[in-house]
Amino acid sequence: MSKTAAREKPQINRLQTAQSELRKGVLKNIYLLFGADTALLNTFVAELTEKIKPEILSDFDNETYFGSTHSCADVFSSALSYPFGGGKKLILYREFEKTDTKDRERMLTYLASPSPDTVVVMIYDGTKKDFEKGALLKAAKSGVVYEAPGLTGSELASWIIGYAADRGKKISYMDAQLLTEISGNNTRLLENQLEKMITNAGEEELITAEAVRLLSDNTKEYNIFDLQNALGARKKELSFKIANSMVAKGESILPSLIMLFRFFFDMARYQEHVRSRSSEDIIARSMGMHPFALKNLVPAARNFTPADLYRIIDALHRTELAVKTSGTDEKTLFLMLMSEILA
Repeated sequence: MSKTAAREKPQINRLQTAQSELRKGVLKNIYLLFGADTALLNTFVAELTEKIKPEILSDFDNETYFGSTHSCADVFSSALSYPFGGGKKLILYREFEKTDTKDRERMLTYLASPSPDTVVVMIYDGTKKDFEKGALLKAAKSGVVYEAPGLTGSELASWIIGYAADRGKKISYMDAQLLTEISGNNTRLLENQLEKMITNAGEEELITAEAVRLLSDNTKEYNIFDLQNALGARKKELSFKIANSMVAKGESILPSLIMLFRFFFDMARYQEHVRSRSSEDIIARSMGMHPFALKNLVPAARNFTPADLYRIIDALHRTELAVKTSGTDEKTLFLMLMSEILA
């Protein structure tokens, strides 16, 4: 890549930065927002609206425009006009991606001298690559562009841990991944699930795996628990149906492998305790499991011999290694693993 091309790469801030600044009282005159996490976009717009609301003294000073029906000229002409109520004006400009490319140059003219009395929020439905040329690149260089990327994997788990910590609670990295397995990657839905668990936790500081499982709504058609139940019952046709549905979502199978390892390893631990003739209450305490979770494990543990479990755990290790090192696609690896488990 040439030095010129490298200089053309936009420097785009994360929307979380603008959100943090807003909560500290820092309010800019113009924002251009985009990104896959529409829940975060909507949350930011709602927070900004609430922040500026006391300074909007007339309903006429809270305006919404759409790129499909209004040009940049319309919007920035209104932005430069003095607020009706004499306070602040808020303009929300949606569908900015539908504006004419040349018309967007007016945004740059406005950026050079924005109205101190108006906050303009533009919503753009497009990709980061769009900001590598033209007016969008220039806007990014001016520091008004913020992205709300769709968080996945470790980023999403870290976000969950941070969200819980902000509210005085702890959740392990593995249990944060477990929550995403149940609720998906929608941060708004995850916020709702976390708030529910935080409320139910009361004085308890730790949000456990059992709490995640018991208190979270099942928001996916199929999730890792459906697969565990089908595998535990040795229902081959249903297991493959669920596995196919899960990999069709295009997400990495690594979190599922972690949960399956825990599931079958817990079976092996349970079988060892059973051989010692301990009661199920004692077994649950020894394994650090909620009695409800143990009751779900017991029927499955009866369907596998110790030799089966040793073979399955080994297959899980080999599949994890293959995901990380081989060129085989994850769907093939996951379905091969199903065959090994149900052999």
